[in-house]
Amino acid sequence: MSMLSLQLLLLQLVSLLRSATATTGSNGSCSPESCGALAIREHLFRVDSISYTNNSMVAAVQTAFAGDTSCPVPDFNVSASLALFPFNISATNKRLVFFYNCPVSAEFMLRRLCANHTMGAYISDRSWDSHEGGKLPAPAGVPTNCSSVSVPVRRGMELAHEHYKRLISDGFLLELPAPLGDCDGCRQMGGECTLDQFAFQCVCGPDGKLCSTTPSDYSQNQ
Repeated sequence: MSMLSLQLLLLQLVSLLRSATATTGSNGSCSPESCGALAIREHLFRVDSISYTNNSMVAAVQTAFAGDTSCPVPDFNVSASLALFPFNISATNKRLVFFYNCPVSAEFMLRRLCANHTMGAYISDRSWDSHEGGKLPAPAGVPTNCSSVSVPVRRGMELAHEHYKRLISDGFLLELPAPLGDCDGCRQMGGECTLDQFAFQCVCGPDGKLCSTTPSDYSQNQ
């Protein structure tokens, strides 16, 4: 990826962090632990929290099946829809699989239709990154000729076909690029780690003033 392309992608992400200011009432680019309910990719996803400490973000699919606005099941490839962003879906996520266009037995069947499709759901025994490309092996009772879509979720749950809404709403973990600055040192000075354009900043106080570069300097300015 060229530097220009990466900068454009980072600009998209930074603009999301900045929009959290209006959502949370914060003077910084984004609170270290939570950024409120942001939206990315034309409202396909909701961002629930961002952790600079862990370089991670919790997001959730927030869209509907094509032709049925009341069905919260996505009809797109989650991995592909996030491919242009500078973060990765964590391998710690579970894989919630929805399948349709084939016979669906009662043990997997959702209680509702999605755009007149009978849908089934299950939690795969494969982690998110254990099978990239091709079809995942399905559990017994699931036909091999189904259409399917996989959604990353943070935890598994029995009877996924009954609890799929909660699993989707609870979101999944994304891994962010490594920080460009000393966030630990910033916090030791009582500051908040933020991003401005493409630069790391350490902000101290509610007025958004930049912290001093050393703890001793910071103490003298108080």
